[in-house]
Parts: sequence; structure tokens; C-alpha cells
Amino acid sequence: MHRAARRIALAMAPRIAPSAFVVAPDLLPRWRFLAHASSRLATFDLLPFPSEGTPTFLWLGRLALPKRPEMFIEALAIASRQIKMAGIVAGSGPLERSVRELASRLNVSVRFVGHASEIVPLLSESWAVVLLSWFEGLPLAIEEAMWAGRPVVSSRLPGPAWLLGECGTLANSAESVAEMLVRLADPDVSRTLGEAAAERIRSVINVDDPWPALEAVYSEKINGQL
Repeated sequence: MHRAARRIALAMAPRIAPSAFVVAPDLLPRWRFLAHASSRLATFDLLPFPSEGTPTFLWLGRLALPKRPEMFIEALAIASRQIKMAGIVAGSGPLERSVRELASRLNVSVRFVGHASEIVPLLSESWAVVLLSWFEGLPLAIEEAMWAGRPVVSSRLPGPAWLLGECGTLANSAESVAEMLVRLADPDVSRTLGEAAAERIRSVINVDDPWPALEAVYSEKINGQL
């Protein structure tokens, strides 16, 4: 009973507060959206597009049920029927064994690298990044991919949609993800969309977000009370 009461209180607190901060836009009218940047953005810049070779797509995320990693494997399997391609799975979690088994069963060319603390080498060899999920705020993996100049395929959710604008693809099925992977297997398409993604992310995210905006909000509140 105590846990149930605590869950209700935690759920109600932001709704009855005069204002609240959220990590994705358009959640509730009174809530204020503050964009936040990955700390990695300050450590790298645009990366050269990979040299010609097998189109390679990177999964950058935890291997857990909410992240839907199995859809990435299924999409690769579907797309590989049309064009030879490969995948890299960077992440670990409770579904790692089942995702590996799925890749083996579907005969998909995928390299599993586990949790990756250094992502630049992985982004450097990838043509695009895929991140699927049941729910997200503002995914840092998408920010990092766009910052490096890589196009992104993501789930149709408010946070990814805001980050990507017109520069990425939102998809909620293995078939629709596969369709985009086939398109991105054209290096000219991937390169062009990656350049657009890099321009887009730099227009909506600063490397020091959210601190300047947060400071401005608190200064506004303090000055308003004086």
C-alpha cells in the first residue's frame, strides 16, 4: 500500500506543481521543455563518411524490452534480402542472448560489441544509426549520431521527432525500418541525409544545454519575486 501511495504521489507531483521541466516537447501544457545535450558532443565533431564498402548500420542502445532491439535485427534481415548489408549492436542488457539468437536464426550479419564507452570508432564505420523504443525523452544516442553527421532511423516519439525534424525517419515496424535501411544503403543518400542531420542538431542543441536555459529560468523566477 505504501508503494502504491508513493507511485501516485510521484505521478501527481508534476501535475499540481506551478511548473515543471520535461525532457521531451508537448507532454503537458504547463510543463516547460528544456533540451539537454550529451556530454560527448563537446568531444568530437563531424566524422568523414565511411569509404565505399558494405553498408553498415549501428544500433546504439540498451538491449532491454523497452528498447525493441529485436526490431533492428528483423529489419536487417528483411533489408538484406534486397541489398547486402551489416549491422553493429553496441549495447548490453537482459535481451542480449535472445537478440544474438535471433540474429543467428535469421542469418543476419551483425557484430555484437557490448557496452561501448568509445562511440566515435563505431560511428566512423556506420552509414546510419538506428534507435527504436517504446518510450524516450531526448535520446543522447540520436544527438551523438546526428552530431557526427549520420542519419537516424528512430521510433515515432515526441523526443526523437523534435530532434530529427525533417532530417530523419520515424518508423514503428520492422518493415518500415527495413525500407529505410535499403534507401540508406545508397551512399549518396546516407551522406546527404547525414549532412542535413548535422546541420539540424546544431540548430536545436548547444553543447552546454540545458544549463544556460535553466539558469535563465531560475533568474526569471527570482527576479519575478523581488
